[in-house]
Amino acid sequence: MQLLNFKKDYYLNEKVGLRISDEPWRGMKQIDPLPESLRKWLADWQVVFNEDFPDRGIRKAVPAIFINPSYKPPVDSGTVPKRPQAYAVFGLFGVPLSIAPVTNRTPKPVDITNAPIKGLNRETIKRFEAVDIPFIDGIASLWTDLVDNLLDQEPEDSRFLISDARKSVEELNGDLTYYDGVNREVSEKLKADKYDTDVKLANADPAALADTVGDLGLAKRVIQQARKVVSEDAWKLSHVGLTDSQVETLRAAGITSNGQLVDAANKSDEASRTVLVKLLGIEGLNPESWSTIIENVRATAINKMTLTSASLVANTSLYAVAGVSPENTGRLGNAGIVTAEDLAGADGDKIAEATGVTKEEANVLIDNAKEISVHSMDVSKLAFGDAATANSLKGADINTIGALIAASPEKVADALNVRREVAVGIQNAVREGLMQR
Repeated sequence: MQLLNFKKDYYLNEKVGLRISDEPWRGMKQIDPLPESLRKWLADWQVVFNEDFPDRGIRKAVPAIFINPSYKPPVDSGTVPKRPQAYAVFGLFGVPLSIAPVTNRTPKPVDITNAPIKGLNRETIKRFEAVDIPFIDGIASLWTDLVDNLLDQEPEDSRFLISDARKSVEELNGDLTYYDGVNREVSEKLKADKYDTDVKLANADPAALADTVGDLGLAKRVIQQARKVVSEDAWKLSHVGLTDSQVETLRAAGITSNGQLVDAANKSDEASRTVLVKLLGIEGLNPESWSTIIENVRATAINKMTLTSASLVANTSLYAVAGVSPENTGRLGNAGIVTAEDLAGADGDKIAEATGVTKEEANVLIDNAKEISVHSMDVSKLAFGDAATANSLKGADINTIGALIAASPEKVADALNVRREVAVGIQNAVREGLMQR
């Protein structure tokens, strides 16, 4: 969720569809208990609103979030909501919230002016900017009443604008064109060379990426952008158990990410191994321990990248499952089935009972969900540090994320030519990452 950061004079303005006496959140469901992160978030806003409106009783109120229990993410212009679907409430004072599913957000902000949405003039953009909505994914999660009043236009026009913004976000995310300097042509080159996720870009070698995009400066800038998109755990050398001295020595040699470290550790020739031993400062140790130390560092780096890349794999909407009607989407939601992944792992009898379809029809829906769920995604969507790892897994018939999780540790270890405990670490990293989404 995102609290719409309207400028002060918009908080209680009728143009955002909110008056204190209305209490439009009545009939909505309070989220209780709230996660700690949301409680802190609300507390921070409570201070801001109390300073702006000290006579509203905000300071003494217990913050709460109310949400329309029937809310479903819009899939086209016809399903865009007319009114806010959630509110942050402080006693009798409430502020509308936009609900932004991951499919409605870009990993990094994209100015409205740079979004692939046609027909937006400068005056329209200025009006959105005036209420602190400068990015395209901010529009994608709005409701028509707000846009109608903000732009002084008909509801149908607002529905199409919001829907087109959502489509623009999907296009940006699919093409990696939310990165400054990445257009369609560069995007195709990146995907062709398997630089198809933020984690892979954050861990890319600048020279190798320059070979793909055709420009070393652009390669470096894209890498730096990617490192701000993903967590530091995904790429930073200091997060894999290396000392400050080791990190600085590696950086001086041009190794600045987990991916580059894995690439260096993967080289088995004597000269490359000797270089890495010196860079890690372990040449004074027993040579028999070198391989163990390097393999442990390599495994930790792979696990960090794998976990983060798995955590960034988006859940698939039920709307994308063939055969699931809007009506049944609501029924499934009431049964706790809110994503394609939930449906893929459900029991046919439960789905039949929830939706009123036959068990045979329910099993078809489950099979359809399995075809598009995260578990069916190509294993190369995970960042292991190099393409060879994914290719080795595929060579052992471990082609999908689900297959990697389900495979025996021995099979994964044989495919990657690593110790069993290293294989277990990779599998656990994938499981943990998927749980963090």
